[in-house]
Amino acid sequence: RGDWPALLTGFMATLCGVGLSRFAYTALLPQVVHAGWFTGEQAAYIGAANLLGYLLGALMAAPLADRWSGTRLLQLSWLAVAISVAAECVAQPMAVFFFWRCVAGVAGGVLMVLGPSMAMAATPVARRAILGPMMFSGIGFGALLSATLVPMLATHSLTAVWLCLALVCLATAWAGSAAMARLQPPAASAPISPSASSSASHSASATPTAALPVTQASVWTAAV
Repeated sequence: RGDWPALLTGFMATLCGVGLSRFAYTALLPQVVHAGWFTGEQAAYIGAANLLGYLLGALMAAPLADRWSGTRLLQLSWLAVAISVAAECVAQPMAVFFFWRCVAGVAGGVLMVLGPSMAMAATPVARRAILGPMMFSGIGFGALLSATLVPMLATHSLTAVWLCLALVCLATAWAGSAAMARLQPPAASAPISPSASSSASHSASATPTAALPVTQASVWTAAV
């Protein structure tokens, strides 16, 4: 039960940041070309804008998390994905669509890097090997959801598809933010008894060891 906030935070981040932000366009690409919004070549370049955004977002996630609140950054990224998807609901010049796909990629890259990192940092070490893969399963779930919704709604209009995907992104933002608000740091280790402490001190003095440097990790790297 105590694992749910961390699990949902990581899961919703990968679901929205990659499963929907990236793979929804893959499912929509033939429909966009068929509707005459763009040629096949233009649609491919627009898809590349999303990948460019992922590169930028992944590189920017750590510096931004160190500078600002990781919680606020994740919330803004969830909203940026939803807004960019909603903004693509009508035919528009290629440059404008390119921009929105790039925004979705940047926000998705931040979610992909920061979301699971923050969730894992709040997860006990013994549980990380179990919860980590479950968090990243949001990518596959989002791709499956996109592949299911797109053909179903494309019979009505592309606008309906984009707006429905934007609503799903908003739902992930709400669920992820609610879960993130309940994240708690892992429980501290049990206190060492005086006898054990004395024994450890005696052992350490008998066998000198090199001192290890202590560094303070940022929140996004705490799980590494």
